[in-house]
Amino acid sequence: MKAAKVTIVEVAAKAGVSVATASRVLGNYGYAGAKTRERVEAVASELGYRPNKLARGLITGQTRTIGVIAGDISSPFYAAVLRGISDGVEARGMSMLITNSDETVAREIAATKLLRENQVDGLIVSPCDVMDSPTSKRRLQPEYRWC
Repeated sequence: MKAAKVTIVEVAAKAGVSVATASRVLGNYGYAGAKTRERVEAVASELGYRPNKLARGLITGQTRTIGVIAGDISSPFYAAVLRGISDGVEARGMSMLITNSDETVAREIAATKLLRENQVDGLIVSPCDVMDSPTSKRRLQPEYRWC
């Protein structure tokens, strides 16, 4: 049986504040007095509140997630590269979704589609074929920003 998720509405009610105030405190934006902030955080902790990243992404338009398509995640080379990417992503308070292309164009295309459907904020691709890969060709399109 799935445990019921504590909502921000429940936190606000128990803390005696509006949903907007609880949202500002738990989202760490806008103003809330020190005592109010402490009360909301204490109630959230007591109830086991966890923010809903999907809901936040719908509101902000950002998932704070980077997608990575690696050629072969079992390779020591890719393991080291993924570790470095992970360290950098986590240092910025973001998350990372990793997929494996097995160095095939079909799996690379499927992984790209999957990550875009998950609304990642950025995509790092190790293309399996730099000449014919759809991901590589896409970099020429103006709506993509490549670093």
